[in-house]
Parts: sequence; structure tokens; C-alpha cells
Amino acid sequence: MDSPSPEEAARRAAVMRHHEPVDGEDPWVGPPPPAVPIRVVAYDAAWPAQFHEVAAGIRADPAEVPQVNLHVFAPGCPEAERHRMFRAAGWIDDPQATSSR
Repeated sequence: MDSPSPEEAARRAAVMRHHEPVDGEDPWVGPPPPAVPIRVVAYDAAWPAQFHEVAAGIRADPAEVPQVNLHVFAPGCPEAERHRMFRAAGWIDDPQATSSR
């Protein structure tokens, strides 16, 4: 893999920088959600098809959203850029990529 240009390296560094919330600013859109258990499970090849089913249901009737871990990002959002970088690095969509790290 080629090294990124200085401009690309600076852009990546800016995207990966953590920003603390401004004093008094609430980082939540609304109140924090209630705590629910989180299960970490092995990759399941059925997930892509399940995603398409859930996405189709949300598009058909957004009021009938099942309990899913759904993230919505604004255009240019650093978090969305991080996801793209992880996908490009093979860390997303490749169940073996994270198991070797």
C-alpha cells in the first residue's frame, strides 16, 4: 500500500481527532437511551440480507422501525469518514480482518 500524500495524511489525522464536548453542551440529540445489554457475536453471513430487509422496511414505514443499532450521519461527518476508512482498510465487511488484530 502506498503512503498517503501529506494532504491526505493531514485529512485523516483531523478526522481521527477526538473532540470533547463544549462545556455545558449536551452531546445527545435527546436524552440518553436506556441501558440495554450488548451482545458481541461472531459474524453471520445472513447480516447483509437482513440489513436490506430492515432498510426496505424503514423506507416503507419509518414508524415501524425494529430495534436495530442504526447510525445516521450528516454529510462530511468525521464518524462517517472513519467508517469509510475502516471499510477501505478491510476492517468492516471482513469478519476475519478484526479477528487477526
